[in-house]
Amino acid sequence: MAKDNYPRTVLDRLARAMPDADSRSLEVLAYALAKILHAGLMAVGLLAGVAGVRAFALRVQDNPQRIAYGAFELDVRDLWKHHSDDPCVVLNAQAMPLCGSKPLTDAFSVTELIDTCRDRHGNLREQVPICAAMKDSHSPQWNPGDDGLVATTLSWCATSSDPVCAAHFSPIVTQLLSPVQWRPPVTGCQLDPMGCSNRTAERHQYATVFPAAPQRAIVDAHVPALLQSFHNLVGGGQSYGYNTQLLPSPELDSWMMDNFLTNSGTTVKDQLAQLTGADAVVLAPTQTGRAVEYQALGWTKVSNDPLIYAPPNPSGLAAEWSSANTVLVLGATPDTAAHPYNDVFEQATEGVIPFSTGWLVRGGSAYVDDYSAAGLSHYHALLLLGYRYHDAQRAWALLDQFVSGGGRLYVETGWQYLDPDWQGANYDVLPVADQQWGPLDPHAPVVVDGRADPKWGPMTYQGGGWGASSAASVRQGAQPVVSVAGRVVVARWTHGEGRVVWSGTNLMAHARGNPLSDEVQVLANQWSWLLAQPNDSPQVQIEPQWLGNDTAALALSPSGGPVDVLLKESIAPGWSAQLVWPGGSQSVHIDATELDYMLVHLESVPADARLVFSYGPTTRTMAWWSLSALTAGVLLLWLIRPQLAAAGRRRVEWRRLRRRSSSSNRGCNWAVPRTWSSSWRSSSRGVDIASRLPARMSMARSWIRIQLACGCCDPGDGSHGSRGAAGSASCCSAAPR
Repeated sequence: MAKDNYPRTVLDRLARAMPDADSRSLEVLAYALAKILHAGLMAVGLLAGVAGVRAFALRVQDNPQRIAYGAFELDVRDLWKHHSDDPCVVLNAQAMPLCGSKPLTDAFSVTELIDTCRDRHGNLREQVPICAAMKDSHSPQWNPGDDGLVATTLSWCATSSDPVCAAHFSPIVTQLLSPVQWRPPVTGCQLDPMGCSNRTAERHQYATVFPAAPQRAIVDAHVPALLQSFHNLVGGGQSYGYNTQLLPSPELDSWMMDNFLTNSGTTVKDQLAQLTGADAVVLAPTQTGRAVEYQALGWTKVSNDPLIYAPPNPSGLAAEWSSANTVLVLGATPDTAAHPYNDVFEQATEGVIPFSTGWLVRGGSAYVDDYSAAGLSHYHALLLLGYRYHDAQRAWALLDQFVSGGGRLYVETGWQYLDPDWQGANYDVLPVADQQWGPLDPHAPVVVDGRADPKWGPMTYQGGGWGASSAASVRQGAQPVVSVAGRVVVARWTHGEGRVVWSGTNLMAHARGNPLSDEVQVLANQWSWLLAQPNDSPQVQIEPQWLGNDTAALALSPSGGPVDVLLKESIAPGWSAQLVWPGGSQSVHIDATELDYMLVHLESVPADARLVFSYGPTTRTMAWWSLSALTAGVLLLWLIRPQLAAAGRRRVEWRRLRRRSSSSNRGCNWAVPRTWSSSWRSSSRGVDIASRLPARMSMARSWIRIQLACGCCDPGDGSHGSRGAAGSASCCSAAPR
């Protein structure tokens, strides 16, 4: 028999086994058998899972009945927590002799067994053998020789309802498969009374460690209780949590935490505290070596256990700055856009660009000519490191216009292969002309501001001279800053209304590699000169007003000039900002600044204006939600009415069979047999087509196979197929009617 003739469904098998049964009865029977099969598979899978857990799960030391599942230590004897807590978890056999008997503790809840072995007067119920073996109701004892009473008691409990039997642990299979054992859904401390008790004790312990609830405390996993539940225990906020994957840059977040709690250095701690708004640092016993640094910064110790320090004047969680010194960082490495911004930020926090001097802004594109002159005018300075452009002349003309109008520019052309002008750049905005790439003399002294600097790092690379883009001289009016063997590698000048610092030696990377040299200070001096303004306005702290969990409003001071507003919350897709004032409102753009916080540039601020930050789902998120809801609806419809899917599948199969057969036998007479064409018509009169489809589709397949096998169809040449007209007539008579 051909493989295609074997029955393909349970219904086909039943039809062959019970040829006299009507189709409706067969369908009901097939449906019932399918449900039984599904239930059986679920039961087998559940039992296999239980067996796997018992065989391979890690057990708690000295308590093998407890599975090491996180902090919960699941007890397989009492999955649904019907029984009292097991005292043998914390008590040994010496403190409680009953805990020394494995047969007893495996079969009974020790606490409940002791309680049920006392009568209402507190005396031992000696008429129950297992109770009599305890000898004393107030100080129960147990002799290993009495372990045999456990099995005897379990046999007795099979026919008895004595209170002692209620202390018995049910087998794990019974706990899982018996609905009577299942507990109804509950919440709160009923699920974990011991855990709730521990959390209450922790709340009492940490309730008074802070004089006032901090807005942004620095704490890590070395103080686990505070890290896991800081807000619940203290009532304040923290800067670091387990959800680091939600932060835009985990690398910068790790930099912050390491320097606050692990690495040495007072400058970086002071800078990070200013830019994050940190108002408390919690030091674990392994981190107390950093305490002397916080004392040197003037921080106050507010707690000894745990050790906590607080700054004298926290910078707050938001600020506004009129005519702010914002520094737009343009550049990217071949493998990631996070660098070199992250490197620049880390150097800035080490004192190169103090937070009070300038705010770094992460550029949206590494290409200079992707920006417009109007867009660049929102920033006070540009930092070009690993930059790119589509058109060199257009990009440098844009930079010339920016500087001439009063902007500040730091440009690095000494990053070999990555900076597009590393082999030479001759543009009017630069303080040097006719740069050339080549190795510097590693033995020549480094001259800084006209004097040799013996503390400069070695200008060597892989045994040779440090590669740099250098110039023989500077333009008229420019000042050489660093020179090696007569070649200028760092220079600066005033161009138009603005200022430019140029480096051809990848100065920031060289300084990072030589932290003990004078290079960091020279670099900081250039940035101080670059960002200096005649009338620097101060940064003004703002207190955010949170409206729920996803909206923060900042009350702004009126200003007729440009103002930049910083909210020290991590930027993420879904954040939007709107300037609202009594006469109207306006949507504004958000930049990523400093530790990937949110920065908004405003050209002016009306009176009584507020800047409102809101978080909500994006259009893309809404689209995915809609697709998920549609998919869930289709699945729900399939669960409720599976016959609709079956009917649709059979319709598609029928059309595919007709199309395939008609394409291979053109000219065939595809008259549908009367028997099942009438059944199709009957569906319009209310007959359930789904009940007839299986049988009809089987008839259709048989009829098509007969047509194809017997050559009933005319291939188009009058030959009536391979068997001829006589053969066609005989085999076509076998078609179903």
